[in-house]
Amino acid sequence: AGESIGGHYYGARNLRSFSLLTRRLFAWGMALSAAFTLAYAVAGQCLLELLTNNAQVVAQAINFMPYACAIPMVSFAAFIYDGLFIGTTSTKLMLASMLAASMCFFAVITLCPDGNVSLWCAFLSYLGCRGLMQAWLYQRIVKKMRLL
Repeated sequence: AGESIGGHYYGARNLRSFSLLTRRLFAWGMALSAAFTLAYAVAGQCLLELLTNNAQVVAQAINFMPYACAIPMVSFAAFIYDGLFIGTTSTKLMLASMLAASMCFFAVITLCPDGNVSLWCAFLSYLGCRGLMQAWLYQRIVKKMRLL
């Protein structure tokens, strides 16, 4: 919905509605991310047991549940911005954010080569960096709307 509605407001050069949409998307994103984080924290083991009946796999996976719990809160901004960037045809800005996030991922993997923990940290860094870069680049979309 963010893609199509955001694209509509962008095409109409309606900055006020576009900004309001962005704030609402972030409010919903934060609320849903908090709910999923809480669900993973409270029912993580039950969710793992739905995926496998192998007790060893569940026991090993439960060690990484804190990282899985962090994913919704760390990543929701990137996915909201993805929709807004696609709706405004700002794919070059998306590419720039993906490049920066990929560099962040590989930097973490290179500096901390410690198996699964490093992989989880690199993935979370990648998602967080994408959201931060897109937040910074989002200002270019707003500026372009003001100029047109």
